[in-house]
Amino acid sequence: MKLRARQLREQAGYNLAEAAERLGITEGQLSRLERGKSDVNLARLESLAKLYHCQPTDLISNNPPVMPIRVVGFVQAGIFREAIEWPPEEIYVVSVPENPDYAGLPRFGWEVRGDSMDRLYSEGDVVVCVRPIDADMPNSGDHVIVQRISTDGLYEATLKEFRQTDDGEKWLIPHSSNPRWTPFHLNGDDGEFEIIGIVTSFTRHVRKL
Repeated sequence: MKLRARQLREQAGYNLAEAAERLGITEGQLSRLERGKSDVNLARLESLAKLYHCQPTDLISNNPPVMPIRVVGFVQAGIFREAIEWPPEEIYVVSVPENPDYAGLPRFGWEVRGDSMDRLYSEGDVVVCVRPIDADMPNSGDHVIVQRISTDGLYEATLKEFRQTDDGEKWLIPHSSNPRWTPFHLNGDDGEFEIIGIVTSFTRHVRKL
């Protein structure tokens, strides 16, 4: 998402080095942000607006509408692992372009860990999801977060592509450069499965800003 950050910085009378110092980031980070080469979270957007004496919406007025998404934990793109939902003080917010196909539906974010989907998502990316019950989905080809209850009672989850064959068989498909990861059959006897999230969009490495 490219902001009007450079234009408003110059209007406020700051050069790149001065603004970066006041924001507590490097000149390179601010330059990438101004050129649309880095995603920006809600806190950073508010910091920019405060420094440049404008409203956050002024920074994005020439871009599609954005909405805040709470990132609630992380999910493994690999084998089933315990899904880690963070305590309230560790939850953070990212801003993503609004998707009119899901307007009005609750959305939440998860950080991606692991490499079973690394052709599409990198470590640290945030996937934005809706609940299946809200979206009347999934459809074959959707990317999903699937949860199961392990034999010791833990709730485990993974991120994969959901695919359903014409005869009703359900599979989880990786998209990985690692040959270790292979399709997983959901119709087997490996536990009780539930699709808890359907990916609608994602944003890159938000916490590295």
